[in-house]
Amino acid sequence: MRGGGSLVANILVLGGGLAGLVAADVLSPFHNVTVLEAAEDLGGVGGGLSCKAGSDCTVCSACTLPEIVERVRARENVTVRTGVDLADEELEADAIIVATGLEVADGARLTEYGIDRYEEVVTALEMDRMLRSEGDTGGHSLTAPSEGGRVAIIQCVCSRDAGELPYCSRVCCPTSARLAMEVRQSYPGLGVDVFYMDLQREDAVSSAQIDEAMATEGIEYIRSRPAAVQRVPGGGLEVLYEDTHRGEIMTREYVSVVLSTGLVPSPGTAYLAERLGLFNDIRPRIRLL
Repeated sequence: MRGGGSLVANILVLGGGLAGLVAADVLSPFHNVTVLEAAEDLGGVGGGLSCKAGSDCTVCSACTLPEIVERVRARENVTVRTGVDLADEELEADAIIVATGLEVADGARLTEYGIDRYEEVVTALEMDRMLRSEGDTGGHSLTAPSEGGRVAIIQCVCSRDAGELPYCSRVCCPTSARLAMEVRQSYPGLGVDVFYMDLQREDAVSSAQIDEAMATEGIEYIRSRPAAVQRVPGGGLEVLYEDTHRGEIMTREYVSVVLSTGLVPSPGTAYLAERLGLFNDIRPRIRLL
């Protein structure tokens, strides 16, 4: 018991990404918290991201995440375990928080964009990591361009597609805007084209990031859903698209093509839903007291 007669509960947090860490941080002054993470490191997808601010800090948590990790690890009432296989665990808790996080769709089935064939075609997450000196590039690298080279960012890949993900992930528009500005800052010789269907301005911060990118020299927004990416003589990549504002079929060559793919729940989410009986009557091995 704590002062005031409040009950000290044993809370189990499944997932050591941003959501799980914040939950542990907030609850730890009042309860005993155990954080279980399948990966060897805390942070999840957010742990590999670079700053998403524009000219002003938007508190995107990319830079604050290491501080949260350090604070949670230092909490007296928090136990952190990484590299955990829940199939081998049987634990007791007063409450469970499922914070299994997200992944990005890989776009491998959309063969017209060549992510299965061309090393220069990467996801937005891979490009983000390329721009961080300490990040994992996933085997790809952005070749230092000559003056006049361009990078294409194709939005809504896998999203809003009946054959892939029928929904909009909402965060991709501002993320692509910030990524375009990061490319310009890191490689001033590169221009960036952002291909979009429409622009989701979910809040004032997102809208400001998009506006800043559209106003940045060297960044061009093209309303189009490109049809194909293909190799051209000389080694570059060519994007075939219709510029819907001009009503013209066009091609343009790029040194790299970035696929801004939609977001999907982590595979662990469905697994734990079954284990915990959230959507059915299956008795969970993780037992609530």
